[in-house]
Amino acid sequence: MPLSSHSRRRSMLACAAAAAAGLALVGALPGSPAGDPRATDATASTAVRATEATVPPATGAALRERPPAVLRDVPYLGGRGPLLDVHRPAGAGGRRAAVIVVHGGAWSAGDKAAIGHVARAVAAAGMVAINVNYTLVAPGRPGYPRQTAELAAAVAWVRANAHRIGVDPDRIGALGSSAGGHLLALLATSRRSRLGALVTWSAPFDLGTQRLRRRLRAKIAGYLGCSPCPRRAAAASPLTHAGAGDPPLLIVNSRRELIPADQARRMAARLRLAGAPRQLLLVPGRLHAPHYSPAVLDTSLEFLARRLR
Repeated sequence: MPLSSHSRRRSMLACAAAAAAGLALVGALPGSPAGDPRATDATASTAVRATEATVPPATGAALRERPPAVLRDVPYLGGRGPLLDVHRPAGAGGRRAAVIVVHGGAWSAGDKAAIGHVARAVAAAGMVAINVNYTLVAPGRPGYPRQTAELAAAVAWVRANAHRIGVDPDRIGALGSSAGGHLLALLATSRRSRLGALVTWSAPFDLGTQRLRRRLRAKIAGYLGCSPCPRRAAAASPLTHAGAGDPPLLIVNSRRELIPADQARRMAARLRLAGAPRQLLLVPGRLHAPHYSPAVLDTSLEFLARRLR
């Protein structure tokens, strides 16, 4: 007999609470020491280990049978934490590649609904999309390193529930828009997430440079919880950590937009010197993610599908 939506919801909440048994600390992560560039790696690693050590039961009775096309608002850190949506290809069977989709908003605004069209496109391309929210920056609550730790926990949640949501745990990639791209790049360059591929749209890779607009520098200060704090900014910059062990990365940036194209060029150059697979796509004009053309989305999906085979 089918469960009511209320019963399914309670079952999913119970599962998420079990998944977060070792993750209560993430809701109150301390700021990492300003002088320790390894703090982000350590925090994300703690979140991953805590989740993987407590493999949750089925994500509700709704997932014991054939998963629905869309499973919405699933807590991945506990009943009061941020939520994620699971988008599966229509009629999908077996285990598919998964793509973690993360919205932007200068670390302090936005919601997964803003990038829902990307999640739907991922599912239409035959992959499972995991559209993730994270705790936003607020006064007295910086985003670093909390937000990266939360995304690490979301990746671990997907792996822990892979057989229940129809995902191959060895084929997980990600696509992030603006601040979401930065957070995913920071996670990927920590080499803790084991992502198979990553696409970033309009992502800042060097938070310490002064060659940014004043408004963006103010948002970075809010994310870091300090200003100026060059060592902390370096620790929170994917450019600092980029190296040979990073997953294949497609970097997309407009030539004349909010995020200077020089950020994308420098990240691509760093990866090239390290021998890491990378692709740089500079788009004419001023458009900032997620307002790119459908052609950019198509290119991004093709990159992910090819790398996650």
